[in-house]
Amino acid sequence: MDRDLPARQLAYVRAVLARTGETEYSLAKKASLDHTTLLGFSTQEEPRRRLRRRTIDLIQKATGIPFEGGAEPEISVDVGPTDPVSISVDNEAPALKHAILSLCQNRKNAHPWLLRGGELADFGYFAGDIVVVDLDEAPRDGDVVCAQVHDFQMLRARTVFRFYDGGYLLTGSVAPELRLPIPITDRQVAIMGVVVAMLRPRQASARLAA
Repeated sequence: MDRDLPARQLAYVRAVLARTGETEYSLAKKASLDHTTLLGFSTQEEPRRRLRRRTIDLIQKATGIPFEGGAEPEISVDVGPTDPVSISVDNEAPALKHAILSLCQNRKNAHPWLLRGGELADFGYFAGDIVVVDLDEAPRDGDVVCAQVHDFQMLRARTVFRFYDGGYLLTGSVAPELRLPIPITDRQVAIMGVVVAMLRPRQASARLAA
């Protein structure tokens, strides 16, 4: 596996943003990508995340700026029925949209996510809660963070929310399959951002059933 590829992809995305004046969010939209694809990618202190070949191809097509870093592996992000999902405020009811935007005020790189599992129940976060993740915040012990966990052998990744404790990501769930701590290694785990606010809609259970 090409160990230098993440660094070349990071340099490429940063160069594209600098040359075009786009943000990660606007570049993703311009390239017809999901709006969460590039969130936090260009602000990584160390290159840990890898982009799919299709993602690089779409950025090249949208901007006309070539990537000369070699082939990219196809890494797919799994999204199960209880995995968190990023949400767009434009799809929310006006009152909920206003509440979410209020929580994101004065934060340039803050984005809302919907929790759909119980992995943080012991820490007071439940399925149906909406959390705001700030990609510019550096994690500290005791924070709840959004992270991407990679399996490079299987070329797959998952987005998770976990309790940050030193060198480990922890859950607050009684489910045996979730109790195992995830060590924060150089390549396996990429911290995307820190939870800075939480909103519990009145119709949270109905939202999950929809």
